[in-house]
Amino acid sequence: MAAKLGGGMGLRETNCRASACVLSVLLMTLAGGCLPGKRLSDIGASPTGRAQSPGPTWIVPTGVSIPASLRGTTNIDGLYPSFVANDKMCCWVGTRARVVTLKPASASHLDLTVYVPDYPFFGKHKQGLTISIDGDRAQRRCCYGPGVYTLSFDVPPRLRRRRGDVPLRLSTSEEFVPVREGINADPRHLGIVLTRVDYMP
Repeated sequence: MAAKLGGGMGLRETNCRASACVLSVLLMTLAGGCLPGKRLSDIGASPTGRAQSPGPTWIVPTGVSIPASLRGTTNIDGLYPSFVANDKMCCWVGTRARVVTLKPASASHLDLTVYVPDYPFFGKHKQGLTISIDGDRAQRRCCYGPGVYTLSFDVPPRLRRRRGDVPLRLSTSEEFVPVREGINADPRHLGIVLTRVDYMP
């Protein structure tokens, strides 16, 4: 089950919404090797940083808003969409990224479900995440080894009643470069895997 961290609070276990629980179960299933040839650390990542043909499959995290004109793009301001069919666990973001989220109703909190892959790099270098919601003050969460986490952030009062697109600025404390780690030929400077965005009351 995903661990959840709220503003000013310690790490605690929380009851997940059904969709988040399904994600956690799927992650544990993959970790157990029930799907041959696929590792948790491969999620949401293209084999290399080179441009690819989007084809029929092009996936972004749940709750992220992308204009139709950008469909098929391999890098959207530091967000890397997935080209893997039925990939429920995309997507990588770089060490610096701008992500536009969809806020459907009034909300006081923003939950980001993120995944720190199970590479040795992240066992040695705990990942931290800092976000700014629509240019507001920075909010930081730290420090995470491999696993799935739901991180809770405060929505600025001026935005709580707002609906529609809300931009986020994300930055990570650690920089993961697969080619540098001898994993594959991917030269991208990666931060963390963002799987979904949820606005909460």
